[in-house]
Amino acid sequence: MTRPAIGAVAFATLVLVGGAAALPPPLPAPQSRVFQPRSPDQQAEPALKFTATEVSFGEVSDEGRVQVEFPFVIQGDEAIRIKKVQPSCGCTTTELDKTVYQPGEQGVLRATFNPERRNGEQHKAITVYSSDPNYGVRRLMINGYVRPIAYAEPSIVNFGRVNKGQGTTKTIKVYGRMEGFEITGVELTDEEIFGAEVLGSERVEIEGVAFTAYDLRVDQKGGRRAGQVTGYVNLKTNDERRPLIAVQMVGMVNSDLAFDAPMVRINRIAVGDSFEQDLILRHTQMQEFKILSVEHIGEAFDLHLEWEPLEETAGAYRIRVRGEALFASRGFRDRIVITTDMQDESPVEAYFTGTTLDVRAEERDLGAPAAGGRAPVVGGAP
Repeated sequence: MTRPAIGAVAFATLVLVGGAAALPPPLPAPQSRVFQPRSPDQQAEPALKFTATEVSFGEVSDEGRVQVEFPFVIQGDEAIRIKKVQPSCGCTTTELDKTVYQPGEQGVLRATFNPERRNGEQHKAITVYSSDPNYGVRRLMINGYVRPIAYAEPSIVNFGRVNKGQGTTKTIKVYGRMEGFEITGVELTDEEIFGAEVLGSERVEIEGVAFTAYDLRVDQKGGRRAGQVTGYVNLKTNDERRPLIAVQMVGMVNSDLAFDAPMVRINRIAVGDSFEQDLILRHTQMQEFKILSVEHIGEAFDLHLEWEPLEETAGAYRIRVRGEALFASRGFRDRIVITTDMQDESPVEAYFTGTTLDVRAEERDLGAPAAGGRAPVVGGAP
């Protein structure tokens, strides 16, 4: 018999010699608990009981507001206070006569829906917060269908990205229900950037309803200045109920200046530690330009910025960024903004994202001695 076996036998013998009184009492048998869901007959009744939690206003035009009601009664032996009523959309408002209702008392929650600038099926939620011990949060629904008098489809035109001097065109539809509906005029908020022209019309039927449908061509002219562009084309009509239809237009004119990597990720840099990163800014047509200023916007780092032209490449700059992390953050987004002498260019931006750590605090939490900083992982994203 080996020594470990002898030791085990001796230990077992000592326990047995102690007698039955030395043995700990037996543990009780484990009890298993099985969750039993309540049957429908066992479900608690709400103290704030609505006659219906879903109301439909049917089909309406977009001319006027629609009001619906949610009647309720207070069940049980305690008064109920309605703490807050929160619609899911700014198009819906609510009204109560008061906030505290006594047992057996009846009340009505009134909701008003504004269908203006809406089209098609509508589903709006209203959340009611109360002191009901069983159902402290209730959700009500308003459903219906809005058929507008006149509208543009789409009402927002996104041209996407275009290069300087290169325009792009889209065609949209404008509908009017009135017989003899006409577009009588077109106005643009920025004629240098956008254009619009009425192409023609025809009578069409949509879901059994007759409309006059116009084709409208809208243009983004490109322009010379880079950056985001936005504006409106305002369509005048002969329908007094909808004399003006506004169509928003948005787009982006690409810059001639671009970073090789406009996004720099700095992962897990310790507070107090520093990093260094070079950014290359180029003119896409290799034209010479001059950087006038480089501005840091953000709080995660103390940055020192230097820049110089690249000798080996025309129309390019090296921007050297040296930074020190100032505080711990699970996610930061600092940026630098470069202004140049190019009159047709908006300022160019590069971003620094990632995480900063309080290493000493982490080591104290783990019970380890404080150590020096950790080398950050720095990488650029094209």
